[in-house]
Amino acid sequence: MKTDTTEWRNATREFVNEHLMNKSRTSRVNHSGKLKSERASFRTIECRFDCLVHAVEILRSKGFAVSSPEQFKAKHIHALVEHWENDDLSAATLQNYLSFLRVAMRAIGKGHLVPKSAQLVSDPTKVVVSKTALEDKSWSAKNIKLEELLPKIAAEDHFVANIVELAGAFGLRLTEATQQKLTESSTQGGQLYVIDGTKGRRPRLVPIETDKQREVIERLKQQVKRKDGTLGNPRRNLQQNRDRVYRVLRKLGINKEGLGVTAHGLRHQYANDTFEMLTGVQSPVRGGLLIPTKSQLEARRELSERLGHSRTSITTAYTGSVQHLARVRHGRVIEIVENLATMDEFILKAFGEMDLEYVELVGRCASGEAALSDPIELAFHPIPKMEQINEFVQDARNHHPAGVLVHFSQVLAMSQPGYKSVRIYQHEDVLS
Repeated sequence: MKTDTTEWRNATREFVNEHLMNKSRTSRVNHSGKLKSERASFRTIECRFDCLVHAVEILRSKGFAVSSPEQFKAKHIHALVEHWENDDLSAATLQNYLSFLRVAMRAIGKGHLVPKSAQLVSDPTKVVVSKTALEDKSWSAKNIKLEELLPKIAAEDHFVANIVELAGAFGLRLTEATQQKLTESSTQGGQLYVIDGTKGRRPRLVPIETDKQREVIERLKQQVKRKDGTLGNPRRNLQQNRDRVYRVLRKLGINKEGLGVTAHGLRHQYANDTFEMLTGVQSPVRGGLLIPTKSQLEARRELSERLGHSRTSITTAYTGSVQHLARVRHGRVIEIVENLATMDEFILKAFGEMDLEYVELVGRCASGEAALSDPIELAFHPIPKMEQINEFVQDARNHHPAGVLVHFSQVLAMSQPGYKSVRIYQHEDVLS
């Protein structure tokens, strides 16, 4: 069995080497209008190999006699799509798998086997991927400060602390920060020259513009121990240093499961802070909704260059988009109001018992920032007796798993500038 597995894995590797290694080029028009040809990175090619190995393995487990992607036919593609759909993969993962298949089939003249993703799946919404941020993923959004965590990271490994600090100061990916050289030539002219570790080795210049950034650069330069000018441990190679960073952060709970943030959140923080600096207003995910189109486009173009992206549109994955957020949040409010219909009888009963004039949906529920699984936030007018509110909140758990929060909206309105409300029940409706 092991020999059999080795044979088809080797056959898949040969397929990748022959058809995807040297011919996997794409063309893209950058913002200046120039046609740019790119070769897939080693990491991308390895991801394609892993996907194709996974695909062959699935097909063989279903009884198909295939040992290489070169043998794929329409029935194989449909079997794979059906399997992945049943696995309840995320839209992004499913899109990636189909994209890898599409590239592989096109390389051998079978591109027709993998048309647009929406045509392959049973439900087109399963492959709709929104790359626009709906929430601020910065550390600051969770009230977490890098400078407060750095001593704890340094106590575990000061080399790792230096790499993380550099990443946070300049919005670098951890791979880039691990391989970033801090030499005179890479930091001259008030800019940090970044190329090692970037996607596709796409070089960029990141401004060294604040006193804090200048202090970080000068201090970290003094702590370089490796001959190549990078910040890692000289006893480890680059790959080992990068792996060490992730291990230390995971050990300290600096991940989604622990503190609720990831190292990539430092890049989100840099992006949103920079967007605010360039435009003078907060980014959309931080509540900035009135941004002149021209300044927004200019800021996004500048930001995309700093982050190392060739497409300006990718910046919305960090800062969000005014239009997209408005559509999504409006839709969420409608969903929450429709979901409240299941509680109609309960709320109307309380309406009469408390002698209310009207009930409002308030807070994050009214702004569309809350999910259906979050507590429902309501405000009663006029404010009933406290014991009535407590009894209502207690009984509400029988109707909504997450319960209900009741606000004293008059106070809330004065204390929160962005206070929003949606009137959902009023006296006339109850009487009718």
